[in-house]
Amino acid sequence: MADFNGRLQITEADPTEDKTSRHKAHIAALQTPNHLLIYTDGSLRPLHRVRQVGAGVAGFQNGAEVFTQKMGLGLHAEVYDGELAALAMGTATAVKYCSTHPKITHIHFFADNTSAVGAAFDASSKPGQAFCIIFNKRIRELLEDGECSVEVA
Repeated sequence: MADFNGRLQITEADPTEDKTSRHKAHIAALQTPNHLLIYTDGSLRPLHRVRQVGAGVAGFQNGAEVFTQKMGLGLHAEVYDGELAALAMGTATAVKYCSTHPKITHIHFFADNTSAVGAAFDASSKPGQAFCIIFNKRIRELLEDGECSVEVA
């Protein structure tokens, strides 16, 4: 995927760095009306001896929660599928939210699975491909206006 003249940034975590303090310092600078912070996560939990995989998204603007979304993925999905689904759901929700909030010019996605983040930018044939295609399409929509920047960390 193109970097859209530097407006698309993928930030990989440094494994030797304290992630919590780095993240807190990073988001403290982003608590303004023109920044949208989106947290994505996939999960697996057993419920009555049945594996349940899900995906969730939470969006924050100016320090306030502005949207949440979750979905189940069924009995045969893996946590990795949940991570990809959450990234796709996050980008789709961001497109919708930003369409009614034109002041947002910076969108920050935070995901805890670096493999899923890397895979999401590659729409080639693989498990979770449909979610990767949605993710790619929505990222492009966010960047096509020429004013918006996107960070995925």
